[in-house]
Amino acid sequence: MNSRKYFEGYGPPYKCAPLTNQTDLYKYGILNNISSSRITYDKCNIEIQSNTSNLTSGTYKLTCPEGYQYDSKQETIVTEWDLVCSRAGLGPMTQMFVTIGQGVGALLFPPISDRYGRKPVLTFSLVMCTLTSVAAGFAPGYIIYSILRFAFGAVQQGFILTAQVYITELFPKEQRGTVSGFGGLGWIVDESLRWLIANKREDEAKTLVRKIAKFNKVDFNDILILIHNDDIDPHLIHQNPKEEKRENILTIARHKILLKTAFIMAFTWMTNAMTYFGLTLNSAKLAGNRFLNLFLYQVVEIFAMLMFLFIINRLKRRHVSMLFHGIAGVSLVLSALLGSFKDYSDHFATVSVALSFVGKFGISASFSTIFLYTPELFPTNLRNIGIGISSSAGRIGGLLAPFSTLLTEYIEWGPGVVFGVCCISVTVLQHFLPESSGREMPQTVQELKAWKSDKTSTIVR
Repeated sequence: MNSRKYFEGYGPPYKCAPLTNQTDLYKYGILNNISSSRITYDKCNIEIQSNTSNLTSGTYKLTCPEGYQYDSKQETIVTEWDLVCSRAGLGPMTQMFVTIGQGVGALLFPPISDRYGRKPVLTFSLVMCTLTSVAAGFAPGYIIYSILRFAFGAVQQGFILTAQVYITELFPKEQRGTVSGFGGLGWIVDESLRWLIANKREDEAKTLVRKIAKFNKVDFNDILILIHNDDIDPHLIHQNPKEEKRENILTIARHKILLKTAFIMAFTWMTNAMTYFGLTLNSAKLAGNRFLNLFLYQVVEIFAMLMFLFIINRLKRRHVSMLFHGIAGVSLVLSALLGSFKDYSDHFATVSVALSFVGKFGISASFSTIFLYTPELFPTNLRNIGIGISSSAGRIGGLLAPFSTLLTEYIEWGPGVVFGVCCISVTVLQHFLPESSGREMPQTVQELKAWKSDKTSTIVR
């Protein structure tokens, strides 16, 4: 999804389209015909130099009266709607609309998911993702295209955030790290059992348990006993629903542990999005084929995901996140500093590029980590709200990322230092987060607070 802009939004080399004998120059005050004039074609203007000696002779500049000629057969939104010259800023704005939509979706869908269930939001978001994405390919104009991209960004967050919470709730603590990369498959299974129990939907929960028991050919009552005795507080089952207090975003502000966690994770997500997308946008300035450059970045992300899967159950969640953010931060700062000496030796430039790929590796792996770690830090009825707040902060980072290319023009080493320092700051701040590895996800705020007194957590090997 993040690679779409490389293809749809690609702007090939271009210049003004040639004038023809049918071009009416008289409306521009030029009395000569084309054949008796010397014409120079530029990117955004043509220069017409008259060969006559009358009062109308001279040099004229016109703004591409016949449109533009593109040095590519690939049709993109840039070539179709001429998003060049005075309209050049409209192309990057389409990605900004996606980012704004993601921020809106991150605030809109998580509370709905916490209130009405994971499955309905997941299914609706997936269907709308498909429809808006396909419809954008047939958009008749820029405005409709931008609206569809905004809508896609919103429902995409509804799908991604809900799916990530959903998949972690479906599996026990021993498998959460491994299956966290398969959240996109959550729509094919039933509603989250944790959510059903936490929201007093006991009849639906029992129906789901019966289905699970039948599929696994085990006794229904045995599973029910495990649910009551293992990781779900029996008080949640027997509590009178009328006495239950509905949780909302204000609950986070009322509890110090939730407020601290929300702040740190919001800064973490903002840093990750700013760094990840900033590195991706700046990669366009690398020499070579743009498709090859994109391919190499994707290869780095594959290795980052493999490393995440290898290490996530061998170390504590917090330590894994701190490790990857530390790798990203140190490598990006060193890359920026060494890059400033590239004029003295090509070796500095080579090492600087290599370190930037290490930074890309670190930030990609850390993204996988925080997608798993964040929902584990919030109780069930605040889980999607917590990850929604974090993701919304990430959209702020995504909006800041394009400005890194502008900063490069004034301070070449600036973006790398900013990205690196923010990643190192995350490493320090996450020291104050609770550890979730080896623990069942909290059902209530009280369970989360109990983690402070219970310092034990196991690592699944």
